[in-house]
Amino acid sequence: MRPHDNAAAPWYTGCMNMLKRMLPAAAGFAVGAAFVCFAFAYKNARAVYGVYIDPLLTERCGTVSLPERFVRVDSPDGSGAKGLKGANGTNGTFPVALRIDVRTETGGLGVSASRTDPVPEDGLRFRYTLSEEPLFPIVERGADGRESVSLYAESAVPDGAAALPMDWKYAGDESYPAVSVKYAEGTYCLPLPEKLKIPLTHWLDAVFAAADAQPARPETAFIAAVGDIMAGRGVEALLLKDGGVEKVFTDTLPVLRANDILIGNLEGAVTGGTAKAVKTYTFKFNKKILPALREAGFTYLMVTNNHSFDYGLQGFTDTLAALAEYGIPTSGAGSSADEARRFYHTTVRGLPVAILSCGAYPVERSGFSGQRDAAARADRAGILWQSDDVFDLVRAEKEKGFFVIVNVHGGEEYVFTPSAAQKTFYTGLCDAGADVVFGSHPHVLQPVERYGSSLIAYSLGNFVFPGMEGMRGATDSLVVRLGVYNGRIRYTETYPAALSGTSVSLKKDR
Repeated sequence: MRPHDNAAAPWYTGCMNMLKRMLPAAAGFAVGAAFVCFAFAYKNARAVYGVYIDPLLTERCGTVSLPERFVRVDSPDGSGAKGLKGANGTNGTFPVALRIDVRTETGGLGVSASRTDPVPEDGLRFRYTLSEEPLFPIVERGADGRESVSLYAESAVPDGAAALPMDWKYAGDESYPAVSVKYAEGTYCLPLPEKLKIPLTHWLDAVFAAADAQPARPETAFIAAVGDIMAGRGVEALLLKDGGVEKVFTDTLPVLRANDILIGNLEGAVTGGTAKAVKTYTFKFNKKILPALREAGFTYLMVTNNHSFDYGLQGFTDTLAALAEYGIPTSGAGSSADEARRFYHTTVRGLPVAILSCGAYPVERSGFSGQRDAAARADRAGILWQSDDVFDLVRAEKEKGFFVIVNVHGGEEYVFTPSAAQKTFYTGLCDAGADVVFGSHPHVLQPVERYGSSLIAYSLGNFVFPGMEGMRGATDSLVVRLGVYNGRIRYTETYPAALSGTSVSLKKDR
């Protein structure tokens, strides 16, 4: 051995001895550290996490059980899960991994969001749409008489209130600018491993699948009615010419054609017969005017008036045949009493509609009695006549879920105020379930008013009825246009019109 090796031997020996003494301690430390790490990992592998759910979602979220290792807590701080030991050793407190709140936003349809659109970009939040509700601008008058406009959610619109369109848009339009959207917003509060996040995501999808699958938004259906249409005294000849529709209806056409249903009262028989009834006035028309009326926008013609029998029973049945030939619906009239009791049914923009017409006019000075001479019987064609049975018919239709319209030909001629009998019958129809009652016969305008959630137009006047210039108010009429959203009248628009010879036009000062 070399001398310098001998000199280093004590130092080397000492180091080796120290290392031998330290190895057991190091090994113990390593084992301990490994155990701690294992215990920590094991604890994390079995940790239970809290999910806070807004109380408004309790019923929805309770339909599907949370995945394993998640428990619902009653507070955003993780407390409230009684009977389970929390992560910090206290009873019922857990680290909140996910919280779900209910939020509401107001704006255009674009405020709606779904889980496929994370908010914000970090992806820690998401939304499920719960409901969408349009907001309606309602004009209100204060105690001082001043008017203001307030926005009401659909469910809170005051009974009988009429809304205004917004930016010329109606509820249900694709670009309607005022929609209140309620949604569930979820926020991940802790970074979860994928093996935990995946079952939680599946739970969310199961709970909120129906929320994102929103039903089709209702559309506003438009229903309009005009007053009396008597196509004689030069009107028929004009309608049968090229451009005749435009000459008769002039600037009312855009209003008439902007509806899903347009109702008119056709005052006369559509027949080629010559056997007149014994009456002061008798009217009849060529059936070829019917396509012209349809071109003007009319989708339903009422014939339960005092002129449908101007050419007797044959003229009346000819009228029904002509309407059927040209595909223009009517109701309250038929070959028997049973047929006259039937409603006309249609569906417009998802709205199921039932329409019925009936007669309720007084006996004429000529002695013609609608109840005696025009009412349908078991073995005779005719019209439906006013009776308590009509209330039952309306009630039954309403119970089936229809939006119910009743047209009544009644009241006193050239009287501007509805009679007590009119009011009793018309409001009784509404009490039975009629959403709208359109009245005719007085030949002048009578009030249009709301009755609860229904609307009554007691008389719409003469829309097309030449020869009325000598009677006060007999050249004035009204087009009433209703916007029906989700089965309720939300918009009421009135368009005053005036007769001049064989044409009708909108009043310029409206």
